[in-house]
Amino acid sequence: MNFLQLEYFLTILKFNSISKAASELYITQSALSQQLIHLEKELDTKLFYRKGNSLILTEAGERFRDSAQNMLYEYRTMQTMMAEHKDNGSLSGTGHLSLAVTKTKSFITLTYLLGGFKQKYPNIEVSVTEVESGGVEELLENGSVDLGFCYSESNSAITHTNIYQEQILLAVPSQIHIPYQREPNGHSFPMLKFEDICSLPFIVGKTGYLRKYTQNLFEKHNCQPNIVLETSNPGLVHFLVAANVGCAFVGYISAYVSPMYIESPLYCQLETPDFQQVYIGYNKQRHLTRPMKCFMDYAKQAMERPPFNISETIL
Repeated sequence: MNFLQLEYFLTILKFNSISKAASELYITQSALSQQLIHLEKELDTKLFYRKGNSLILTEAGERFRDSAQNMLYEYRTMQTMMAEHKDNGSLSGTGHLSLAVTKTKSFITLTYLLGGFKQKYPNIEVSVTEVESGGVEELLENGSVDLGFCYSESNSAITHTNIYQEQILLAVPSQIHIPYQREPNGHSFPMLKFEDICSLPFIVGKTGYLRKYTQNLFEKHNCQPNIVLETSNPGLVHFLVAANVGCAFVGYISAYVSPMYIESPLYCQLETPDFQQVYIGYNKQRHLTRPMKCFMDYAKQAMERPPFNISETIL
């Protein structure tokens, strides 16, 4: 048995398919099948059984999965520590950093943070994995990535570093006229009362915390939102609002991505401002590498001092 076989096994498990795993690993299906046969022969047990077109773990395979993840995790950690030792802790920052982010937030990570980070640390290679809501914690827990953007501290296997508290705003089409106060009590955004927005048409994402936030907010007030559109493309929300499709709750930073060629939405806050905590998480057992430290420090500083003032550009 070798570490490459462990990676092959876990990739097959990820896709529940030899063909999809082979494509991901850039090897032939026959070569991957042979590696699985050799591994099962060495372990003297079947790891998968076939159900339709999918491969499902056997009971022995489920037990082996945990061991394989731990062994591969320790191996990758050792590789990273040795590489850092060879690099002798260069302050210039070298190495590789793997990030996980939900698809609903990937456009913020890719456009806002990575450009400046790469400029400051040009020798750190960065890879990004985009997953559905809830998938970040899974990748962190099994050691597949170094860092991930999280929006709760629910997973005890992950160390959470709070980098930012992002205010939740309501994006309102300019064609919808609702009563609001401009900059009351020193707030940067016009303030709205829930009763003034409860009957408005809403756009929500198919997944993500803003969908949950919208649902929870309306449940709190014992009513249902008038959802006119669900979208799996969060970057499209601002354009849909500007096109007068409906209103939508958005994060403060994403509001900076103003729609082009069409009139910008009016960004407002509710009477009681709401915020979403943003964390960067990593597995508690993972060695905290220099690229990981560099990125966390950079992200925290960048988020604390956004290089723009939305209220000045919109109001």
